[in-house]
Amino acid sequence: MSAGPFDLEALIRAVIIALGVGLVMMAIAFFATREPEERRRRKPVLLSGTAGVIFIIAVAMYYAWPSLVIVPALDGQSQAQAEELLLHRRLVPNARPQYAVNVPKDTVIPKSQDPIAGLAVKAGTVVTFHCQRVQRRPAKRSGIRCRG
Repeated sequence: MSAGPFDLEALIRAVIIALGVGLVMMAIAFFATREPEERRRRKPVLLSGTAGVIFIIAVAMYYAWPSLVIVPALDGQSQAQAEELLLHRRLVPNARPQYAVNVPKDTVIPKSQDPIAGLAVKAGTVVTFHCQRVQRRPAKRSGIRCRG
């Protein structure tokens, strides 16, 4: 089993939310005890318990709430560049061959990618794009001409 790439943004988001939840829980627990003598005695227990709850919530949120990735524009890039860019952003490239006029060989055909550029998706989403694979040669003309 391999752990995926480390996502710092998701970790920061999880820690911030966990701290907020933990502070609310600590405040409720601390002030729920009515007598001042009990407050002094239970303070270390409440603090360590809250720290443990914060840690557990942060870890759970890190794994339960993935961050989104912005799909890059691939128009006009070579197939190798497009695949490298998608892999770097933790997306799965899916190149499909297609013929297009005035597009160099092994180049991504403009406006052919799905999902579209700029869309926020989960990491691991498959991005399909079409590449010019074959340059069609102009049709050979025979020496026969028709006159009408």
